Amino acid sequence: FTLSGISGRSPGTGGGRNMSDATQFVEGVARFCGRLGISPTMGRLWAVLWLAPDPMSLDELVDAVDAAKSTVSVAMRRLESVGLVRR
Repeated sequence: FTLSGISGRSPGTGGGRNMSDATQFVEGVARFCGRLGISPTMGRLWAVLWLAPDPMSLDELVDAVDAAKSTVSVAMRRLESVGLVRR
């Protein structure tokens, strides 16, 4: 999976970001989504993909957000259905 329709972003966790910054970003997006009534897991997945330099497999996403494969699969289908990610 990768982000859909986004250009000009700075991919990867490079560019001076350290793991702490990436973790804070991912968790911040998750909290923001939760406040909007959107699944925090969906927010985490979107944020992880935003930071990823390359597309990620479902198994890689499962590991990245430490969630059940079924949960990640459902969340990714929802993100794909609204055009935020693509296969």
